[in-house]
Amino acid sequence: IDLLNHMLNADHVHHADETIEAVIDINVPVVRPNTPLETLMPMLSHHHAVIIAAEDYVQGILTKIDILDFLASQM
Repeated sequence: IDLLNHMLNADHVHHADETIEAVIDINVPVVRPNTPLETLMPMLSHHHAVIIAAEDYVQGILTKIDILDFLASQM
């Protein structure tokens, strides 16, 4: 999301050699697949995403939209 906001910013001039290093957030929470939803909610209020990993293997990336989709499907 940070990269998308950066790219869409009308005040920003893009250069061919520009990298995403200055835009990305490397301080993203990492949790195990069995982490309770109630534990994830506060994390997503401070971060755009949470990495789901087990045994040093990324199994997925969970976003606020994923939580909303899940909750809507439970209604």
